[in-house]
Amino acid sequence: MQLKQEEILHADETRYRVIEKDKKETYYWLFSTGKHSPHLIVYYHHAETSAGEVPKQFLSDFKGYLHCDGYAGYHAVEEVTLVNCLGHARRNFFEAIPKK
Repeated sequence: MQLKQEEILHADETRYRVIEKDKKETYYWLFSTGKHSPHLIVYYHHAETSAGEVPKQFLSDFKGYLHCDGYAGYHAVEEVTLVNCLGHARRNFFEAIPKK
């Protein structure tokens, strides 16, 4: 799969409510190349869980940089360097400012 041959990938996950299903929430995972890649790829993966086993299995052949938020599930992915999203880090600074 071309996606896993890239040097840098982006990943994110989000909850999705499924109305006609016993389980109330499932998850969509997004894996994509960067905007400067010669192969622009966006892959959506549906899973019943948000556990780290999902990206670990999907990215099992990937070796490179994984740009993602600080979600602990991405630590399950082996042989990658996690590159955290600065938008999420910035949010923590604003939350640390005392409210008057």
